[in-house]
Amino acid sequence: MANPMNEAFSQLLGALKKGDGKIPNKLKIGEQGPVTGAQHTINQINAQDWTYTDDGALILNNADKKDYYRMVVGAGGSRTKTDNLLRDDVNLFNTQQSISRVNLMGEPRVGKPKVGADRITKLSQVGLNREGAYQQSLARGEAWRSMPHIEGTPNNRKAIADMKRLGEMFPDKFQYTHDNFIKWSEWNKNGLDEMDRQIRLANQEAIDLGTIDPKTGKIAVYTKGHGKSASKGGPMTARNLWKELSSDNYGRQNKADAPQEFFEALGIDTSYYDSMAKFFGLVPRTEQEMLMTDDDIIQSLATFEWKTVYERRRSSLDKRRQPN
Repeated sequence: MANPMNEAFSQLLGALKKGDGKIPNKLKIGEQGPVTGAQHTINQINAQDWTYTDDGALILNNADKKDYYRMVVGAGGSRTKTDNLLRDDVNLFNTQQSISRVNLMGEPRVGKPKVGADRITKLSQVGLNREGAYQQSLARGEAWRSMPHIEGTPNNRKAIADMKRLGEMFPDKFQYTHDNFIKWSEWNKNGLDEMDRQIRLANQEAIDLGTIDPKTGKIAVYTKGHGKSASKGGPMTARNLWKELSSDNYGRQNKADAPQEFFEALGIDTSYYDSMAKFFGLVPRTEQEMLMTDDDIIQSLATFEWKTVYERRRSSLDKRRQPN
């Protein structure tokens, strides 16, 4: 027998879809004509006796509240009032700007979608993580994304070890010294700073122009996307980070990394060793690395079909070189 709560969730998701299947930037239930199933679900959500703990966590003390909470986060696409598509329809945001923190049957939890907003189809895809595990996850993420130029961070130690390994691999051409590490780390920091600058400019431009992310129906938000994921040991280098829509970044999370030969062909750093070897001229850059644009790399990461993207780029360049 079908789960009635999942059916209600599907109706709510359907009401928040345009004819082209994309979630609009804002919807007031009822504007698109009769949506009685979705309206009934909204009424049921608002009929719950929503209360909060003293420290502001939403209390989910029965199964219905748990499922209705997941509906609001999953269909609305966000845990914050600012970004949730149902903010004008449900009363959960009357007093709260965020419903991220919850208390599930007496236990502190953190609500978090497991997939991108455009890919949610069932309630189980909105997780309710134990707060301790969530904090541990945040700590791991901070370690993975720590900066190699900041002394004492996990990635600083990893980068130093990689430079020492580089000296062992090329004993006649290179050796680890503090000065060499400073040279590389300052160059790498400049690349990371430039990436941050590009993302700030892109986000401000999206706000100024009202650019809509077609996957979320909301103002586009750009972030740093990894080639090789940080959780799999991907380094914090400019050649492993690209500006991409946060919805694309989120959509690639929890997926397998590309094979090693993919990274090698495109010149994507899979370690600090890779970055350093190129910086000090110990290994050459690949043809693909020199010809392909950042957009080419992002497209290749989405499909792993880098050869098709590369051939298209090379063909385009060849046409430009032809005399008129």
